[in-house]
Amino acid sequence: MKTLRLLQTTLFRLSVANMAAFAASAGVLLLFIHNATVAFIDRETNATIEADYRGLAEQYAQLGLSGLARVISERLNGDTQSGDLYLLIDLYHRPLAGNLALWPTVDSKADEWIQFGVEIPEASGPVMHAARAKIFDLADSHRLLVGRDIEDRVDFQGTLTVFLVASLAIFVVLSGIGGILTGRNILGRVDAIARTTHSIIRGDLSQRLPMQGIGDEFDRVAESVNQMLNQIEHLSKGMRTVIDSVAHDLRGPITRLRSHVELTFSNPPSIDSYRQALDTALTETERLHHTVNTLLHIAQAEAGTLAIEMERVDLSAVARDVADLYQPLAEERGLRLSMDATANIHILGHRELLSHAVANLIDNAIKYTPPGGAIGLTVSAVGPRATVTVADTGPGVSPEDRERVLQRFVRLEASRTTSGSGLGLSLVAAVAQLHEAELRLSDNTPGLRIEVIFRTAV
Repeated sequence: MKTLRLLQTTLFRLSVANMAAFAASAGVLLLFIHNATVAFIDRETNATIEADYRGLAEQYAQLGLSGLARVISERLNGDTQSGDLYLLIDLYHRPLAGNLALWPTVDSKADEWIQFGVEIPEASGPVMHAARAKIFDLADSHRLLVGRDIEDRVDFQGTLTVFLVASLAIFVVLSGIGGILTGRNILGRVDAIARTTHSIIRGDLSQRLPMQGIGDEFDRVAESVNQMLNQIEHLSKGMRTVIDSVAHDLRGPITRLRSHVELTFSNPPSIDSYRQALDTALTETERLHHTVNTLLHIAQAEAGTLAIEMERVDLSAVARDVADLYQPLAEERGLRLSMDATANIHILGHRELLSHAVANLIDNAIKYTPPGGAIGLTVSAVGPRATVTVADTGPGVSPEDRERVLQRFVRLEASRTTSGSGLGLSLVAAVAQLHEAELRLSDNTPGLRIEVIFRTAV
């Protein structure tokens, strides 16, 4: 079944196409090698025959026909295993000298190359060999054939042909096996990815695409998809947390609002009772509106969908405005709010969101600092960094809880008696992320020290 699926894949079809292209290319190359080798051997054979004839022609010019016949006979008597072939005939095709009994039956003209069969005597009897020769016309209609036994060359050509064809066949087979193995490996990885994605589709966002750690294309794609899945899982968990927390945190205001309405209807009707009920309803709806807006800003900032335009902002001026706004509330709570800001510290940011973040830091400090305590707001710059610091003398936050308090709706046990939605520091963290700023929480001994570190504007 898996093999059938492999045959249906695009990868297999591409492998077959590539294998066919490579096989055709290899076939052309091997054919070229074969023809080039045969042509080289033919040239060497032809050159040997031509040189042999030139030597005989010199003897013929010096010694005449009888001298030529004698030289041929001497050559043949001296070396019977050389493979040289000679035949000198007269006008009537009668042999005058040479080691061929008959003139070849192939049609031939002077200075033309011919190939023919010749019987060579061996111990087991005469054997037909292939021969190559050239014919030369002499005076008085005499003709001379000079050639060589090329049976070894024919055998070599056959062996070379078999070798090259076998090489091509082996190449095709090995390419096919390699393509199948590669296809099975890739198909296995694709199946693993498909199984994982099906699990993710069914709702298991903890699944991740498998990686082999070899850095290939599959690993790079899997790494990118896994990063996306990490973000999706994080956002999904955050969404579930928000839904649960909103349902929990909004239940109180809605319940109180309904109770006041029911209580108003149960009491005797009067203008004062209705006015009091409306004032209570307005307070609760304002609290609901603030919570929903804060949640919306946090969600948009974390998702990167908050449409804002960064501009040059005087961070010191923003901090002073917020401090002036909260000074009366701090004095009312019996707290000392101090402000120390270096003038003209500018960053690229969104003024309203920055004001909102600083306000949340001060509001958070006012909520949790007991009467008689102190809150310090500082704006400073060192090199390319601008830092907004809010330090209080409240109960502080333990090191193990500092990451957790930045999450939405998280409220520590020590703050359960204090009103709030648990969104203040979450919004600060979201604004810091939007401005690519660093948020640090540390011990103020006593109290909590929060620093937001921005890059200064050039």
